[in-house]
Amino acid sequence: MTYKQAFKFVGIITGVFFIVVFTMSIMNISTDVPYKELTLEEKVERAITDTIGEETNTDKERIINITVEKEIAKIELNADESLTTNLTKDSMLYKSKDIFEQLDKIEGLNGYFLSWHMDLVDVKGNVFDDSVLRIWIDKGHGVTWENFNIENFDKIATSMYMHPALQK
Repeated sequence: MTYKQAFKFVGIITGVFFIVVFTMSIMNISTDVPYKELTLEEKVERAITDTIGEETNTDKERIINITVEKEIAKIELNADESLTTNLTKDSMLYKSKDIFEQLDKIEGLNGYFLSWHMDLVDVKGNVFDDSVLRIWIDKGHGVTWENFNIENFDKIATSMYMHPALQK
């Protein structure tokens, strides 16, 4: 194959690629299931991944488990790690606020139990996964999320638990 033939071949392949991509974007081909056909668990999962992503900053899967029973969403998530304990805690609280704001928009849910997990190290140096922050909120909370101060979670939550490792 000569240089001219190779150059022509690469040009044709590149052109075909761009035509296919352009056609797909015009046709708006999507493999997503229409939102109204999703189960409650799938709607909760989509709200979370659209809001805070599918992976943590340590490349763990964000979602550990999601279940919806009796209109209550029980959500277990892996948290991001930050430089300090306070930054880690605030990150979880800000993300909780953003998640709750999205969950409020889902019909068929009346409450949310959100549990954040992280790797902790015991006094012997053993690493283990544990729930470090849990927040239970009923949907009738009356919160305006865009103005909400994360320091008030303990005042609006039905219940809230913070692991001693985050209280330093």
